[in-house]
Amino acid sequence: MNTNLLLGVQNLSVAFDTRHGRVAVLDNVNLHLHKGETLAIVGESGSGKSVTAYAALGVLDPAGKITSGKVEFDGRNLLELSPQEMRKLRGRDLAMIFQSPRTALNPIRKVGQQIEDVLQAHNPGMSGKERKEAAIEQLASVKITDPARRYNAYPYELSGGMCQRVMIAIALACKPRLLIADEPTTGLDVTTQVVIMDLVHELAQAHGMATILITHDLRLAANYCSRVAVMHAGQVLEDAPIANLFKGARHPYTKRLIAATPKPGITLEKLASIPGQLPDLRQPQPPCRFSARCDRCVPECAAPGLTLVPYSDNASHLIACRNPL
Repeated sequence: MNTNLLLGVQNLSVAFDTRHGRVAVLDNVNLHLHKGETLAIVGESGSGKSVTAYAALGVLDPAGKITSGKVEFDGRNLLELSPQEMRKLRGRDLAMIFQSPRTALNPIRKVGQQIEDVLQAHNPGMSGKERKEAAIEQLASVKITDPARRYNAYPYELSGGMCQRVMIAIALACKPRLLIADEPTTGLDVTTQVVIMDLVHELAQAHGMATILITHDLRLAANYCSRVAVMHAGQVLEDAPIANLFKGARHPYTKRLIAATPKPGITLEKLASIPGQLPDLRQPQPPCRFSARCDRCVPECAAPGLTLVPYSDNASHLIACRNPL
């Protein structure tokens, strides 16, 4: 047993019941995260990155159903816990920064009170005065100027970057062991994006937290993460240390994703595009959901049982492909 393993997602499948029938959104997703590690989950919009996090934290939309798999956190299968047990873990051991802070924050409550809500839920012995002092301290920790005054501010009185700092303060209020940051820089200007990511990285290191960064930006992942998992249409297709991935991506989708990433000195017209569209998940899918867009598709790709396996006996580089590069 690997005592350094914090999170293990095994063969996780999720389906949504819609007016058009059942849609298989996640297909046997496998991920792992060690204590103190930073993992990026990358892929196009609609690839299932956020759904994977929501399923792991037990906050799926009511229409979503986990049809198979396990999510083990420090040896406990989260999918077997009761809603009450999950509420005790969320905020205390597991925390998430959502991609739209203005939507996630309560617009009619002061931001300081929203930090206190988390503290009260997981530290019921704290007095009101202690909670307020701790909330102000949290605001200071995310480098909000004049935190005592900002404690009384409402979300609409703050900028987008400031609201995102408040979300980080809420997420880290109880010093969780795992932080999931879901597109934490969405809607922010480039300068603010860097400030927010530097802040998340700095606080994660200070508290020894494991971190999952959900993003479509491979350059962002390269700057802040040690390992990356590449998702497409609800499947994890490649999982490798970030340096290995950029030096030698083995899955055709990963290679195209890297080629489509903006680079200094390269105009948009010269960027390579990924052919085709994400598949219609309302329809039955082949074992590899990228096969219809792939120029390396061979008859073996239609064989069932596609799964992540080590590439060329490299235990740290996993790939789900029958005809890798």
